[in-house]
Amino acid sequence: MSDPGPLSVLVVDDSDFFAEMTANTLADEHGMDAEWASDAEAALDVLAEHEIDCIVSDYEMPGTNGLELKELVEERHGEIPFIILTGRGDETVAARAISAGVADYILKLEVVEDQQYQRLANRIETAVDQRRAQKRYELLVKNTPDAVAQVAADGETLAANPAMADL
Repeated sequence: MSDPGPLSVLVVDDSDFFAEMTANTLADEHGMDAEWASDAEAALDVLAEHEIDCIVSDYEMPGTNGLELKELVEERHGEIPFIILTGRGDETVAARAISAGVADYILKLEVVEDQQYQRLANRIETAVDQRRAQKRYELLVKNTPDAVAQVAADGETLAANPAMADL
């Protein structure tokens, strides 16, 4: 398999300083192609112009919050690994984020004050690797001539590829 090149990341935060600093750190110290935006509209503009592997977004922003941005992204661009990096998180927000399907939920203080950008970079890489593996699996199952089905413990068929459907 060919090397897909550096990961492309979009950092979204209503603090221009934080968004730019985080994007620059990911680019300079972790070899990622990083873009940044200060709100949902600007983020969607970036997504229209660039192929992005992962989005790192603040949760609490004026107008559209991070989870609402995730929904807009999925509607317009499909599933892209999405990490919430927030300054004011609590268990309720974390639970909401996880149930919305975010790849990870991180507090800014854990990254900024402890200078743990490597930790953020690792989580981005893990989220993208998991998404790529899922896509490869789906492609394999869809295109194999073998009949493949996902069956629940009670015997209910949850999914089947075209070869299984033909049977």
